[in-house]
Amino acid sequence: TRKQHRMEHACKYAQHKLYLFLSAYPQEYPPWSVYYEETLNGLQNNTLANEMRRFTPTPINNIPEFKANMERIIQAMQGSVLAGHMKPTELVGVELDVVINPVAKWIRPHEDCWKQEAVESQGSGDM
Repeated sequence: TRKQHRMEHACKYAQHKLYLFLSAYPQEYPPWSVYYEETLNGLQNNTLANEMRRFTPTPINNIPEFKANMERIIQAMQGSVLAGHMKPTELVGVELDVVINPVAKWIRPHEDCWKQEAVESQGSGDM
């Protein structure tokens, strides 16, 4: 299965995983638990993965809730580094300098940037 690449932000990785998942499971009721577990297993940042494992979207196919929770955890981790409570090396995969505000697109209403980004990176990687 596809893993998060070095210097790839966790948000972009999760976007691409979603695209691959929906391509692999085009039926009406895909196994969402497979998407979540495979995505979390491929994250470089164990802290983020472990925090996300404590969370289950309701209903299970609530991708916006999954994305929003991931964003909250990432922002909290980045804030802890800026406040000096965590070392910058603990931000592997969610570094502040990888992209500028990588998740801003996620929270814009009426825009599915996950699918847009996935189409742009369609030719790379496997699930």
